[in-house]
Amino acid sequence: GGGFLDLNWLELQVRVGLGVFSDDYRIDPSPFIGLATHAPIPLLSPSSDPAGEYFGLFLDLTLFPSVERTLDPAPDNNSGMILLMGFGLDFTFVRNQTLYLALQAGGQYAWYGGIEGLQNGIQPLGGLMFGVHLGSGMTLTTSLAASFGNAGDSILTASLGLIIEF
Repeated sequence: GGGFLDLNWLELQVRVGLGVFSDDYRIDPSPFIGLATHAPIPLLSPSSDPAGEYFGLFLDLTLFPSVERTLDPAPDNNSGMILLMGFGLDFTFVRNQTLYLALQAGGQYAWYGGIEGLQNGIQPLGGLMFGVHLGSGMTLTTSLAASFGNAGDSILTASLGLIIEF
């Protein structure tokens, strides 16, 4: 209460999923693991519901432990690890003792670990998350997200996660 972020309602989410890369990446669908955090912004709650959670900030780390580009001929460094670091605002449409639905928008820094032909950089990010409350401060989620790089390149991710409320 009272600050920009309400850290009393900090959440942590662990995720596993699959990333699908657009054709120019020349990377097959690849598994990833992720860790995200979220905190509400009380300042942006309406005066009619000051305790409601509507807007929040999120930070997200997504790790693809090993990807390989299918280039012909294959360069020396056509495989490696990819780390995506997302950040931005989210908006919670529904959050009760049964369901959870939120929309995310922001940016993402993509680090390609020196894989040949891929350039690190910031790209726009958007996502949708749906969850079912399990009780005891935990929510099982599924989410879809998309980030858009240069010339229409994109990375789509689908994941299954668990939100842990503190």
